[in-house]
Amino acid sequence: MDFQEKLRRRMEELGLNKARVAAGAGLTDSTISSYFRDRGSVPRIDIGIRIARVVKVPLDWLADDSQEWPPPEADMIAATRLSDTELFLEWCRRMTLAAWSLNRELKNAERIDWDSSGKSLAELSLDTKISSELSMLYTIQGGVQARRFVLDQFDMERPGSEFWRYYKIVEPAEGEELATEKLVKRHRALVAIRGYRAFFELEALRNGWDFDPDPKRHAELEKMRRKLLSELQSKGGGDAKRSKG
Repeated sequence: MDFQEKLRRRMEELGLNKARVAAGAGLTDSTISSYFRDRGSVPRIDIGIRIARVVKVPLDWLADDSQEWPPPEADMIAATRLSDTELFLEWCRRMTLAAWSLNRELKNAERIDWDSSGKSLAELSLDTKISSELSMLYTIQGGVQARRFVLDQFDMERPGSEFWRYYKIVEPAEGEELATEKLVKRHRALVAIRGYRAFFELEALRNGWDFDPDPKRHAELEKMRRKLLSELQSKGGGDAKRSKG
C-alpha cells in the first residue's frame, strides 16, 4: 500500500480533512493536496515526520509501501512498559502541549474581526478567487479546529472527568495560567460569532460550485450566498466582533 492510500485511510479513520492535517503539520492546504493529486509524490523526510505525527503513525510505516494496513500501534506497545505514574505524567505532558497549542491558535483567531471579514468573503461571487488575506483566515480557522480536535482526544466531557476539565496549565511564554475548561469556553465563544461560522458555510458553497458544473445548481448556490450576505449585513454590530474583549 502506497503513501497516498495509507494517508487517505488514516485521515478517514481519524475524521481529519486535508485542511486539518495541513494546519496540524504547519503546511499549506495545497501541499497536502499535492500528495493526493500527484501519484507517487511523497514528502521530504522533515515534512513526512510532521504529517506522521498529526495522523499518529510511525513515519517508516507511512513511507514504506511494503507495509500494509493497519498501521502498527506503536504507542500502545510502548505504553505497556510504563508504570501508572509514568503514564499519568505522560498524559499530563501531552494534555499540556495540546492546551498550549490551542491557546496560541485562539489568541490569533480572537484578534480577527470575523463579522467584517465574513461579509467581505460573502460579497465575492462563488467563482471569484479569494484574496490571500481571506485565505489566511481559513488557515487560522484550520489551526484552531485542529488544536481543538487534539484537546478533544482527552475526552474531557465524559462523566467523572470534572477534575481534568479544570486542570490548570501554565503557558511558559507568558506565565499565563490556563484552565482547560476555559479554553473550551473560548472556542465555543469564537464559533458563536456569526462571521466566523460564515467562513465554513461559504467554503461549503464554493466546494459545491466547483463540484457541480450545472448552471442551475450554480444559480441556487449564488442565491444561498446572497442570502447569507444579507443576513451578515443585517446583523451589523449585533454580534461581538471578537470572542473576548
